[in-house]
Amino acid sequence: MSVLELENLINIYDVMTSTKDDTTGSLTSQLGNVTASEVISDGAETWSHFGFASRPSEALPGSDDAPQVLAIARSDRDLVVAERDVRGQQIYGNLKAGETCLYAAGKDAKAQARILLKADGGINLYTKQGNTDSGLGIAMLINAADDSITLTNSKGIGIRISDDGVQIIGKGGLAGITVSDKVDISSASVSVPNLNVLGGLAVGAGGMQVGGPSILAVTTTGALTAAHITGTTTIPSPLVTTGVVPGSITITSPVVLV
Repeated sequence: MSVLELENLINIYDVMTSTKDDTTGSLTSQLGNVTASEVISDGAETWSHFGFASRPSEALPGSDDAPQVLAIARSDRDLVVAERDVRGQQIYGNLKAGETCLYAAGKDAKAQARILLKADGGINLYTKQGNTDSGLGIAMLINAADDSITLTNSKGIGIRISDDGVQIIGKGGLAGITVSDKVDISSASVSVPNLNVLGGLAVGAGGMQVGGPSILAVTTTGALTAAHITGTTTIPSPLVTTGVVPGSITITSPVVLV
């Protein structure tokens, strides 16, 4: 009875270089020993998961920094069936049981782009400013637990969609706009240059508070109602209306211009 010899059938190699074969479309690698700059196998073909393709980061000649593979020896070309590169393993973060991280380590194994598929159903697209480990995070977070989507850059500026509505988050989270059944603007100041309101502007029973002095350039073809206007408000000439003299005037609450 013959014995199957496995001694030279399965081998562990460093990846010297990798490429995509223009003829077959397959990903191939030159295998060997990076430390000794020794090539042992050329044109080894990578077999991987369906619907997935990747090429390793480049090896550093004369060092121990190289991607490694498990290869099966064949008469024409070796087959690569498993791969790893320890240089990029820190990008996984705090990977929990049942979670998946897909990442692109870049040419030097230091790139930051990754996709995290979380155990709680969340999907995180994440990278870092400047594509360096020291950069601040940039993320799109899809949270299945609270039905929210958050998009934010390294400055904390972003958009959040949740049960509360759509929130536009300003720099440092200090200012924002929330749109749900109403529009809520939370900011120390609001600047709206060249505002045009089409279809009219309605002011509720609570009135509109305008701190003075304010300059209002008013053009209207209908009734203009000023409710609960505080401070000194200057309406420059010309003002065509009934019962008000054009010029600099003081308005006290309530005032109706018709």
